[in-house]
Amino acid sequence: MLVFFCSLYIYVFMEFSERVNNTIIMLAKSSSSRAFGAYIAINIAKYVAFLFCIISLIFLIKLIIVKKEN
Repeated sequence: MLVFFCSLYIYVFMEFSERVNNTIIMLAKSSSSRAFGAYIAINIAKYVAFLFCIISLIFLIKLIIVKKEN
């Protein structure tokens, strides 16, 4: 459950943070290869956090269902 809330918080922060979004926009406008790598890394980290959130939510629901059956 802790993983769910942590990954959800990280995803929401990265998705709606003005600072992160401004950094992504700045990196997208840059022509540097390092900036492109940072841009890709930030987007991958954002979606990995979302993926962990979904997976942990599925396991949490499964755990609740198994406990109700017993």
